[in-house]
Amino acid sequence: MSAGAAELAFLALAVLLLGTPHGALDGREARVWLRPKLGSSWAAPFVAGYLGLAAATLLLWFAAPLLALAAFLTLSVWHFGSHDSPSRGPVPVLVRGSIPPVLAAAAHPTETGALFTLLAGEGGDATAALLGGPLLLLWLAGAAATLLLERGAAARAELLLLAALFVLAPPLIAFALYFGLLHSPRALAASRRPGESWAAMLRAALPWSLAAVALALPLWLLFRPELGEGPALVRTLFWWLSALTVPHMALHWLSRRTSPTAAARSWQGSPSPAKAG
Repeated sequence: MSAGAAELAFLALAVLLLGTPHGALDGREARVWLRPKLGSSWAAPFVAGYLGLAAATLLLWFAAPLLALAAFLTLSVWHFGSHDSPSRGPVPVLVRGSIPPVLAAAAHPTETGALFTLLAGEGGDATAALLGGPLLLLWLAGAAATLLLERGAAARAELLLLAALFVLAPPLIAFALYFGLLHSPRALAASRRPGESWAAMLRAALPWSLAAVALALPLWLLFRPELGEGPALVRTLFWWLSALTVPHMALHWLSRRTSPTAAARSWQGSPSPAKAG
């Protein structure tokens, strides 16, 4: 696929610098959940489990890239939709979360097919055709229902504006704008604790952010000889993002399942009765 240097730089900035901090706060959320159970040794199992799931995700990309692509798209739909749908109903969640892949594939089939082929090899273009064809019809029906049933003019306007963004803008630019300027700041705001400044929250995220970004460099160095710098960067960013999304979602699912009250306070940015230390 062809993408200009400015487009690639904008994508990297949105994903690495704007998107990384909200996932990097998983460390302190894990401490709220794990420290009462494991004491001061909570960090070792958290890091081992997090890296293990990330490594397993990357191995799936290498071993079965089309399956990895399908899993990544499915998780992304649920992750984005559950964060960004104000009503949290199943139809609005699916409609919101599937805006990026479905509308990008429908409005920009060549670019999206090339992107999916870069990520997953042969069969990526067929995945884009499925999203932009049969699944588009389901999305349109769901979007119509969401616009009719979801309360609030702002929520309806946001849905329409996001749809317009992915129809009108190139897929990588649309994703960078959505991920970096809407989804990530919204997730960061939800993780902010009462009275906590943005600067303090970002300082808490900085060590984990730097560690996460450092993990992307070996992938880029691995892909660069085969693909060239630009395509290697695109594949690295999306594979790396998927590798971090899996443990990110698993952490919050497990914390809510095993300790719903504390996890809800932590996820919404409220103080937990367990002191961090």
